[in-house]
Amino acid sequence: MAQVTAGYSTVDKIAGMFPTFTRPPAWQPQTRYDAGYTIRDSNGNVQQTPLSGGPFTSGSGSEPNWNSTIGQPTTDGPAGSTFQWTNQGGLPSDQSVRDSQIVAYALDVQGDIDAVLQRRFNEAISAVAGALIGAAAFAVWIGTLSGDALDVLESICRYGAAAELGETLATLGNQSADKFAARFRTDYEEMLAQLAGEDGKGNKRPQGGMYDALFDPLAAHESVRPSLTGIAGGDQPRGVSARDEGLSNIFSKFDEREK
Repeated sequence: MAQVTAGYSTVDKIAGMFPTFTRPPAWQPQTRYDAGYTIRDSNGNVQQTPLSGGPFTSGSGSEPNWNSTIGQPTTDGPAGSTFQWTNQGGLPSDQSVRDSQIVAYALDVQGDIDAVLQRRFNEAISAVAGALIGAAAFAVWIGTLSGDALDVLESICRYGAAAELGETLATLGNQSADKFAARFRTDYEEMLAQLAGEDGKGNKRPQGGMYDALFDPLAAHESVRPSLTGIAGGDQPRGVSARDEGLSNIFSKFDEREK
């Protein structure tokens, strides 16, 4: 597995949110490993290359069928140049969350994100997908999103899954994880609310959400520019009258005749 994909994010990105959650990296295909190098397998165990020789190159296919018995070998590598990993046992208890658990957290969050997208941007989805409906239409629309839009979805997914992971790590004795989890959950809920165009209380925001333009090209854009190019009362600098600006207004803001 080059990377364990979990919805819009990945296991390593989610786990990397915690400086105290330090596990060996996941196995990678066609990768050179030095002697004595350790990785984590898909069962949550540590696997180590031979202590001498090398470097050793992993196979190009899928992840090896790991031997789950401590001290026992697993063969890896291309034909004619194989080597053996040795099972070193499980990770420490406060690092023992398996990849499959993190994937489950991310998929749960992805479901929430997808529900928001399909409800909020249904018109944009229909415009892109044509006659397609349901999951097929949604998949086509997702495939048309920009890199910036996908980055937003990845961030929301990562923060939401990290909140779940942090709460789990705290129960396993990782003392700082619950503090990270609380912060990640706050950020996740804020980002998801922006995606839904809601405020913190679940009320619809008249101006929409900050991500709208990334998901619907016809979304309203907030602008700092005035709608008209002329100078009206609120836009006129203090102390400057219409006459000073060469305008024909009889009265204007800060005009002495208004007193």
